[in-house]
Amino acid sequence: ARPAQNRVHKDKLEKRQDAKAHVYWGEKEVQNCWQFLYLGSIFQADGDHMPDVLRRVAMARTRTGKLHRIWKSDLPIKLKLRLYISAVCSILSYGSEAWLLDDRACKAINGANAAILSHITGNTIRHEATKDTTTFRILRWIGARRLQWLGHILRLEKVKKAGVPRKTD
Repeated sequence: ARPAQNRVHKDKLEKRQDAKAHVYWGEKEVQNCWQFLYLGSIFQADGDHMPDVLRRVAMARTRTGKLHRIWKSDLPIKLKLRLYISAVCSILSYGSEAWLLDDRACKAINGANAAILSHITGNTIRHEATKDTTTFRILRWIGARRLQWLGHILRLEKVKKAGVPRKTD
């Protein structure tokens, strides 16, 4: 019943969006849409970021399944974690700089991280979901990436304001 209710709700939102005034690109009318995919991220007219977060979680779980032989192998746990960060977390966190990390998003990300890590480490999901006992704190890692991106943007603005010519290689 829940998926049917969600679909009816989404249909109503899409119809309401289509009824709004249209934008023109030159003489061509641009179609209004409720949700669209752009550069690998989902954007919605209401600004909700959860469809993109959930899509990324699903993609990360799919990648984890494709790498199941590695997780079950005799490789050292440190190497498995490095592979997890580079092969799975990079997919899970793509576009996270634009996400609002509210409780819903944090729970979805942390839950996916805990479930995947439990397969890799053999610990329980609850053990991996707890801040103090997890093997890899993905929300902290995402926060660090966001700060790194912010630093990049702030330095870029300083270069523009100072009028300093940038090197082009």
